[in-house]
Amino acid sequence: TILARSFVSSPSGIVALLKNKNSLDISSKTASPRNSSLSLHSYLGKCISFAYELCVIAFFKKDESLNLTYSISMTTRQPRQGEVDGVDYIFVTREEFEQKIKEGEFLEWAEFVGNYYGTSLTQVNKLREEGKNVILEIEVQGANIVKEKCPDAISIFIIPPSIEELERRIRGRRSEPEEIIQQRLAKAAQELKLV
Repeated sequence: TILARSFVSSPSGIVALLKNKNSLDISSKTASPRNSSLSLHSYLGKCISFAYELCVIAFFKKDESLNLTYSISMTTRQPRQGEVDGVDYIFVTREEFEQKIKEGEFLEWAEFVGNYYGTSLTQVNKLREEGKNVILEIEVQGANIVKEKCPDAISIFIIPPSIEELERRIRGRRSEPEEIIQQRLAKAAQELKLV
């Protein structure tokens, strides 16, 4: 069993961990024990160092022996320009999401700047039953839940070079009002204390 809390400077080191880790069981009642889950979570969900995250994921996926696949998160936020339902996220209403919470449908979920985000346990189990190792790109709160449920999950924290660079990237997207930008920056400042 491996529990790795890694700050990515050498993705090849994470690949070595993935190749040598034991299988992981999300829940003795609901999850297939055959395959692993890799929890790739960044500060502030998906927006902080997205280009670097894509590079890290691409690095891992180059090694076919890792048998990696990507889990698509579910959210209640509105799609941004160019996002595709079922590809970038699974977009649902707040009511649908809350019903899924009641039904125990999520491996992890969190509310972030007024919207829900979560990982479908059904989707993760289906991918694992297909023999895949699953990458979860999730925020810190969700990652902590996964670590509780899956103590041998590999967890990678990806942080921006600086809070100033983070702000530049968020503003550069031009997709959120000032209030949300300030909430994201405040949350980042708190989460960076974990480093």
